[in-house]
Amino acid sequence: MSDEYWATFSIYDHRWSMYRRSLVLFDRVVIPIPKKPIGNQTKQELDALQADVDYLQTENAAVRFDWDSEEFHEWQKNIEGEVLANALVKDPLLATRLLLKEKYNNLIPELRPAGVDSVTAMPVYGTRKNYETAAKDLKEYVTERLTLEVILENIPLPADGVALPEIIELRKREDYRESLSALRQWQRDQIPKLLTENNDKELKQAGEDFKKLVTQYKKAMGDAKYEKLTTGVCSVLAVGAVLAGGAAPLIAAVAGLAPALFSVKKLLTPCWKQVAEKSCAPAGVVYAVSKL
Repeated sequence: MSDEYWATFSIYDHRWSMYRRSLVLFDRVVIPIPKKPIGNQTKQELDALQADVDYLQTENAAVRFDWDSEEFHEWQKNIEGEVLANALVKDPLLATRLLLKEKYNNLIPELRPAGVDSVTAMPVYGTRKNYETAAKDLKEYVTERLTLEVILENIPLPADGVALPEIIELRKREDYRESLSALRQWQRDQIPKLLTENNDKELKQAGEDFKKLVTQYKKAMGDAKYEKLTTGVCSVLAVGAVLAGGAAPLIAAVAGLAPALFSVKKLLTPCWKQVAEKSCAPAGVVYAVSKL
């Protein structure tokens, strides 16, 4: 049995190779396909996207989402308390990602593949600027949260135009699967522990372990034969209120493990769901982190 991480996107994100790059960071990508062209989309564009999704589904790498504009607008109007209605109208791409995140988190018991214990779905953003703009737009609607950013520098992601079979070939390699699994396990198990236990020795060891795991992960992807681009990837974890209020020194200590790999900020996380009080909840993933 296993845990899976799914990436959610807007209806336009396929134009920037975002889901292709997410294939080396997530178990599955959730790709919305409009039933008919929206805005300046074309039928040919959607047909090509459908072909990609059909192929990726056969490789257990994607989940198709039939995008219905009417359903989307109805959901948008009926958000609990309508607290986010205005913000989501201003940013339909943010709304799309969050709808998919919410919908798939709710439907996961039905969608979960055989052999998978649980699924964590999270929105993906192409740039830090887009992520922080989305957060800023929610300023009046959600509670500001302390966030811990886990930064992976110089990650060799697939370049634009890399064929999907080449990415799938990497996903099937044992060294890649093992390195990604180990990195996730460290983040899932070690970060909450480090934020609740004041132990200098364990902090130092955890930092060394993390750097080794990142090196193994980068090597596995770097050995892939397809063309690559090198960029930063940032996993944003929203820290629960109780933990954030009582563990500020520990949070600073965790950030100090490896200054190039961790940062702490207090900003609005682009998600209206309350964070579990004593945990770190994934709030999103940001690509193309050029300035940290």
